[in-house]
Amino acid sequence: MRHCAAGRIDAFLDVTDPDEPLPPTHPLFLLPNVVVTPHLAGAMGTEVALLGAYAVADVERYVAGLPLLGAVREDDLARIA
Repeated sequence: MRHCAAGRIDAFLDVTDPDEPLPPTHPLFLLPNVVVTPHLAGAMGTEVALLGAYAVADVERYVAGLPLLGAVREDDLARIA
């Protein structure tokens, strides 16, 4: 928080610790270099393991010179979060 308040860094936050969600009066909401969004997603089961396996598989594809399964192209940015 102090680095954002000093203007040293900008931040885009969807998870905050220790308060989740932040109270509406939290000072982060007043900083022009900070964007706080609601945390809308999470993992409740095997999702974390599946995401990890997917990431490892894409790194293996990259090392092997194959196209990435999770590649994000510039024209994708307007339609994805």
